[in-house]
Amino acid sequence: MGDRVDRRPMSVRVGLDGALRMFVCLVSTFITQRVRFYPIAVMSALSQVLQATNGSSVTHPYLSVVAGMSLAAKPLDVAVIAPSQSAAMASVAVVAAAPPAEHEYARWLVKDALRVVGGGLHPNGDWLKARENLFRAAAILQACGLHAEAAEAFQQSAAVGRVMGTHDEVLTTTAFAIENYRNAGDFQQTVSLLKEQYELHMQAGRSLSAARAARQIGELFEALGDASGNEDALYYYQLAQPLYDASKDCRGYSLQVRFKCACLRALTKRFKDSAETFELLAEQRQATSRTQCYFLSLLNLLCDTEGDRWAGGLARARKIFEQYQDKDKALQSGAEYSLLRGVLEACNAPSLAQLDAAHKRFSLLRPTDADLPFVDTMIATVRQNLFNYMKPYM
Repeated sequence: MGDRVDRRPMSVRVGLDGALRMFVCLVSTFITQRVRFYPIAVMSALSQVLQATNGSSVTHPYLSVVAGMSLAAKPLDVAVIAPSQSAAMASVAVVAAAPPAEHEYARWLVKDALRVVGGGLHPNGDWLKARENLFRAAAILQACGLHAEAAEAFQQSAAVGRVMGTHDEVLTTTAFAIENYRNAGDFQQTVSLLKEQYELHMQAGRSLSAARAARQIGELFEALGDASGNEDALYYYQLAQPLYDASKDCRGYSLQVRFKCACLRALTKRFKDSAETFELLAEQRQATSRTQCYFLSLLNLLCDTEGDRWAGGLARARKIFEQYQDKDKALQSGAEYSLLRGVLEACNAPSLAQLDAAHKRFSLLRPTDADLPFVDTMIATVRQNLFNYMKPYM
């Protein structure tokens, strides 16, 4: 006879008995949202438990972790993430990396859990089991690469936790749902849940977590690359900005978000506000990026120079250019100096051809500049202002 085939679901075959559950409960006490342990220490302790319970080793090919991390080939690269800090839920933190057939088992778990919660809004032992099964099913679906189904199951698990009043649990489970909706390409659901996360973190007084959620929403809208997306992105970046500013440990994020706000204010034609923000950044940033901020600030002033403000705007731009050069010696030469000097001379001439030549020289000097598309957009605005000024004399 051939080897006997064990057809039980993989999540059952792993054999999470009492000792392993006790181990997971112990480490879950120290876990908050998506906090990872040092892998060698965790795997050493986990190895002892597994060997004491069923003779397994840490190199078991199906051992994995919730959050869609299939670690069969990386036995030491492990993070233990619990859906809550309670002993009842901690046992679902470690699951099996599901082979393709396991998604049917996961779907059965979802169906059975929804049958339980469909009986009424009464928190009890059955609801606890339903929440646990939804989380377990979502982990298996994620391991199978079925991100849309996994996200829905995580969201349903969070909904049960919300009824039961487990606030921290809802935040953690919703974070997994967001990750899966993002991987599935569902923009609307991702944004909707991130907005919910932002509100929940604000209510709980977790300002940095709220700032992260607002920043992630801003990044999603910014990636759309259209006028409406830019407006929405700016709104959420502005929500994140003061929250990051209030933390001494998040100066990097604070500067990053402020820079994004400055760029989006320019793209949404708030040129004066953008110029002021870039000037503020120039005063705060390191020498390596100070020149860039002064450069973009002056370009915004030129974009804001049009119509009746043309003559006065040019005079002011020339004066500020000299002030910036006194503050930053790098603006006395180089690509930025060449472009700004060329644009100012072209506007003073006035000459569209002269402005185009200055723009072309800059593009040749900085062909791989990450800000080049943004600079191109601003130069196009300055060119349109110059054209409008010259039009009556043509």
